[in-house]
Amino acid sequence: MVRDTRREAARRHRPEGGGYNASVQEEAARRVLLVQAIEEVDRQGRLLPLEERERATSAARQSEGDDPVPFLAHRASRLIERLAPRHPWVETVLGATRFPAGAVWALLLAAGAAGLLTDALGPERRINILSVPILGLILWNLAVYAGRLALAALDATRRGRPARPRPEPTAGTTHGWTRLLMAWAERRARRQVRPAATEEDDPAWPAVGLFLRRWRPLAVPVLAARVQVLLHVGAALLALGVLGGAYGRGLAFEYRATWESTFMDAGDLRVVLVVLLGPASHLLGEPIPDAAGLAAMRAPGSGDAAPWIHRYALATLLAVVLPRLALAAIALRRARRLSAHRPVDLRSAYFVRLTAAGRALARVLVVPYGVRLSSTGQQAVAALLRSLAGGAAEIGIAPSVPYGGDGAAVPETEPAAAGAGAPETWRAVVFNLAQSPEDEVHGAVLQELAAWVARGGGDRRRAVALVDGASYRARLTGTGAETQRVADRRRAWDRVAARAGTPLVHLDLDDGPADDQAIASLHRGLWPALEPA
Repeated sequence: MVRDTRREAARRHRPEGGGYNASVQEEAARRVLLVQAIEEVDRQGRLLPLEERERATSAARQSEGDDPVPFLAHRASRLIERLAPRHPWVETVLGATRFPAGAVWALLLAAGAAGLLTDALGPERRINILSVPILGLILWNLAVYAGRLALAALDATRRGRPARPRPEPTAGTTHGWTRLLMAWAERRARRQVRPAATEEDDPAWPAVGLFLRRWRPLAVPVLAARVQVLLHVGAALLALGVLGGAYGRGLAFEYRATWESTFMDAGDLRVVLVVLLGPASHLLGEPIPDAAGLAAMRAPGSGDAAPWIHRYALATLLAVVLPRLALAAIALRRARRLSAHRPVDLRSAYFVRLTAAGRALARVLVVPYGVRLSSTGQQAVAALLRSLAGGAAEIGIAPSVPYGGDGAAVPETEPAAAGAGAPETWRAVVFNLAQSPEDEVHGAVLQELAAWVARGGGDRRRAVALVDGASYRARLTGTGAETQRVADRRRAWDRVAARAGTPLVHLDLDDGPADDQAIASLHRGLWPALEPA
């Protein structure tokens, strides 16, 4: 097989940005990743027959053309339609990973009901305006806002960027709910597929596991934003329920307002009330009573409770309901944006193979430099390049260029391609890891390759440089220093390529077909890159 290097394997699993990430709508991404997991696990076509895959590919190509995102989405939907009647767990798994709308409505209704059942005015018919229970709700929400601003300021201090509020009310709350919902969804999905996977070699169970591992990092940001919406709306409904309960009790019973304090007199109390209820009193047109009026209400005295209920109700609307709804709107907008743009990395070998079939015709010339490729090596290189360039690619193997060959490493066998319909021209130079890399020789070849691409005037020419380590590894077998010496030699080649300003792909060409890591590495090493449409 073709073995990828450890470095390339690590890079393959490292999250990276760039144009390779295709922006896919959430539901389409869910279907694409599930079909990908099934196809990669079910190599023999037990769950999804190979001929159905080919028909879906052709139908999607005819319908969507060469744009990879609509093509992949159409193909996945078509295959899900074929899978679902035979394997009911498919729709169950898809449904389990969707946001549970029913549970959301139940939680929101529960929040409103809890507010209605809360005695916001206190158990007695006399309201202490300094310790009314609804004041705790206001102060709690103000503390939440202060915590958000403090975390944003801390982030800005650490990162040197302007302060901005965090998207979650508190990191622990949102993170905890997100993890809980994600774990619940995964348990539902696994529980439904487990009874179907009765045979030890049934591909359903590992396919679902692979899908869930890939879906999790895409789903968590959207789920976290939706959890924020749920928390904010829930807090607003709880406050509205509290107000509804307070007014309901005020209609059924007569309440009196009073106050008492060990440390404050009427003047001190008025300062506190102006801070807490001043804006609400101003909007209501009912100013806070003066010190004399408050002194008259001091226990055992009392006054009319209705104005104070109105003040606290409006203060709750201003401090809790409206800010929470605004934060919910912001989180909802973010959730919708994230749902519409889920990044699917098209650099994996699965997507490279699928999208290669729709590429324009390419003429690929393989140029061995200082190495003679065996028939096995030629077949391996051709299979790798065909995975990138498409099954219709014309692949030729040039005669080996001797070490130090001047001006022959990148033969100019045809003029630069021109026009939208002209085929692309590719060059793949293959080096031998057994040679010690030299800037004057191998670096010059890499620079010559880059110049050849530049003379193409656009993206009609592509190139890739490979270093075959099969013979060098075979030479070191049994010495006990194979791993270290191969790693050292590859680092030397990487330094030469870095000075030449070109990427380099390390591969071992030995018996067997090309594996997925090697295809993905070659895809990354091709320049100009094969960006998604």
